[in-house]
Amino acid sequence: MRIDYETSSRLNVFLRVIGRMKPGVGVAAANHDMARIAERARELYPITRAADTHYRVEPMHEDLVRDVRPAIVALMGAVTFVLLIACANVANLLLVRAAARERELAIRAALGSSPWRIVRQLLSESLVLSLAGALVGLLLAWAGIKLLIALAPANLPRLENVNVDLVVLGFATLAAVLAAALFGIIPAIRASRPDLADVLRASGRTPGLGGGALLRNGVVVAEVALSFVLLVGGGLMARSFLELSRVRPGFEPAGMLTFVLGGRGGRSLEERREFSLQMREKLGSIPGVTAVAAANYLPLDGTTFNSRWGKEDAVSDPSKFQQANLHIVLPGYFEAMGTKLLAGRTYDDADSRPDHLGVVIDDRMAAKAFPGENPVGKRLFVRSRGQEPEWLEIIGVVEQQRHEDLSAPGREAIFLPLGFFGHPVPNSWAVRVSCAAGQPCDAARVSSAVRRVVNELDSRLPVSNMQPLQALVDRAMTPTRFALVMIGVFAGVAAVLAAVGLYGVLSTAVRQRTAEIGVRMAFGATTRSIFALVVGNGMKLSAAGLAVGLVAAFWLTRAMTTMLVGVRPTDIPTYLAIVALFLVITLVACLVPARRAASLDPTNALRSD
Repeated sequence: MRIDYETSSRLNVFLRVIGRMKPGVGVAAANHDMARIAERARELYPITRAADTHYRVEPMHEDLVRDVRPAIVALMGAVTFVLLIACANVANLLLVRAAARERELAIRAALGSSPWRIVRQLLSESLVLSLAGALVGLLLAWAGIKLLIALAPANLPRLENVNVDLVVLGFATLAAVLAAALFGIIPAIRASRPDLADVLRASGRTPGLGGGALLRNGVVVAEVALSFVLLVGGGLMARSFLELSRVRPGFEPAGMLTFVLGGRGGRSLEERREFSLQMREKLGSIPGVTAVAAANYLPLDGTTFNSRWGKEDAVSDPSKFQQANLHIVLPGYFEAMGTKLLAGRTYDDADSRPDHLGVVIDDRMAAKAFPGENPVGKRLFVRSRGQEPEWLEIIGVVEQQRHEDLSAPGREAIFLPLGFFGHPVPNSWAVRVSCAAGQPCDAARVSSAVRRVVNELDSRLPVSNMQPLQALVDRAMTPTRFALVMIGVFAGVAAVLAAVGLYGVLSTAVRQRTAEIGVRMAFGATTRSIFALVVGNGMKLSAAGLAVGLVAAFWLTRAMTTMLVGVRPTDIPTYLAIVALFLVITLVACLVPARRAASLDPTNALRSD
């Protein structure tokens, strides 16, 4: 932009300033300089002084990742939880396997193997398992990258650089080695110091299965707790996505095709006015088109433009001015967009002229400026053109359009007609097409006709970003959908792993207590009571894990606050639903071991000892 910064207005606030700092200069030093500049500006310019304006320097990297950092951190936490659960499962299996091999390891020790040699052997086996798992994980990651990119939000920085590179390979290898070392060392140490006399005197039943029961049960409780936290996170994201899908954005996106029009479309005021009217008329004559809308920018397209406004007190005190989004619209905009009129009226062609001092505001602005009152007929002091504010009379109130984000209402808005600013040709256009009730609406079917109309009016004007308005809504929902799918996948994997771990512990307990079960059945215990005994043990472990998980979830899900929409991190219905789901998962994991125990032959069970 060709701007003479020496003579141009100091009141413009539409520019974003980007600077490169000198080598060795930190953010603190830059902010110190900016504080001095702001102080000088407050001395020179009354409006800057009245508004108490300050400036600050922010690193660009932090600015770029601010919106996606919470989701990335949450996903990294989910990955860590799944890794911990998987490692806990492997550790549990290694404990059982080491107990089952206790006799073999005791013989090795009796023949002269040192404890370190036995530990080294078992750690080597753990390392092979971990590296094999890492290899399979890398293959799955390579296959899943395309899905990740397809689901990722558009504002995810460096999305094009997501791939399996040397850093990823190094991280996976390091994670595998650490997992083998951390979660293989306890089973290895336990197995390296057998009581030779007791083990070698024992009969065919493996006595070591009973020795690590407390540790195995503790690992399962930890798995259940970690899985519960992930499932709660997934449940909260599912609730958020459901709430987001119910949000009314302040317009009807179905059946709307949008596009951006470049160029001017005429030099004089009358030429520009005529061009906009002709464009609206010719687009409206396309078969299937029922309405045409145009504005300086459309909802959710990533653009905002602000204006200052105030009430009576702002006349004498400029610090009372506030900011609002400013929209420059073609008459008929609200009707075409499907935005509800709540009070008064909207613009017609007769209003679109420089001397018309009527203004349409949204209901958020009305509630802020005139709480509990009917704002129609009242005045606002608005600075939207020139250096001086103007009194504008409110002629209508419409429902708020969500322009910046679906998850939050955003800033209040002021709407002014094109003619108020000398009929600039609007950048953004939208046409509404007719749709059959209950049928998918393909707004893109008129795209060729739209391009033909623009070319007929002025072949020099470029048309870009042609897409359905629904695509902008879908894009606004992408971050929540991305977090929902990712956390949901991790939560599902975690739940399966926890169920497998619980199944393994109960199966081991059944093997360990085979003789006891035989005695119980010999003394009259029924199949149903044996079944209930095993299921009860599983439910006790699950209940202990859920208790720990509830406390952890209440604490950890606070980090998801910025990712949630319309739901609190401590949403009670979500917690209750996940508790019920986990009890079902526990019951399913208990069924096979319980049925196996209940179907034991008492005679064979008693012989097993």
